[in-house]
Amino acid sequence: MRFRIELLCVLLGFGMIIPPQAGAQDRKITHNPLTLPDGAESLSIPKLVWTEEEQVDERAVYIVDDFEDGNINGWLGDGTQSCSASISSEVPFGSFSMRIDGACFPFNGYYFEVGNAAPTDVYLYVRSETTNTSDTFFVLGEDFHEVVSFSGGPGEWRVYDGASHSCGPRNPQQWYYIHFVIDWACKVYDVFIDGQLKLTNVNFYDPTVTGISRIHVFNMDNTSAWYDEIYFGTPGISPLIFADDFERGSTCRWSNVVN
Repeated sequence: MRFRIELLCVLLGFGMIIPPQAGAQDRKITHNPLTLPDGAESLSIPKLVWTEEEQVDERAVYIVDDFEDGNINGWLGDGTQSCSASISSEVPFGSFSMRIDGACFPFNGYYFEVGNAAPTDVYLYVRSETTNTSDTFFVLGEDFHEVVSFSGGPGEWRVYDGASHSCGPRNPQQWYYIHFVIDWACKVYDVFIDGQLKLTNVNFYDPTVTGISRIHVFNMDNTSAWYDEIYFGTPGISPLIFADDFERGSTCRWSNVVN
């Protein structure tokens, strides 16, 4: 059977969805919060695969922590941190989230062990008490050997890969839905906030990293931050949703989309 695969292309911040050819079924692409039916341990979301018949390749998604058990079991401090972690009823939906209070040095906050995961998608919600401080860090990796370093800075969200890159403005006491699309072959990732593409082809902070052992959360300044609904997409599947403005001077991702 002959398959046709169409890609979501984003050029210089202008999103364009290439429509399927005649005979393919229309699809609406959305970025919705991931929720699970009661009692379910995982769910699936479809890749963007357009075919002459209804054929969908799915990638599983599993929960790292949605905090709905009402505790922060599994989140560990290094023993020297000057910040604290607690369960909170301030949520984007559901009943509970995790709150971090106080200031910590990098990697001296709280962390969650995830083995040696290599997810292609990472999803979470974040919320900051203020927007004039350095806070709400979410780091995928260990002790400066990380893939993603995301945080809130004065008036903006940002990522750091050796240089700081703005992901757009942020407001205090507002939940934001964050989605990272990770390309392990090319050592880059894209950043979506509330379903909107903010950055593409951000380099891994450490390009030698081949997996994620820990998630780190902390504030650099004395303030409060919230985290909720942390999910990983299936390891080992290169995403068929990607964006490229070619500003990195590489076509690596185009050669790694379809094998």
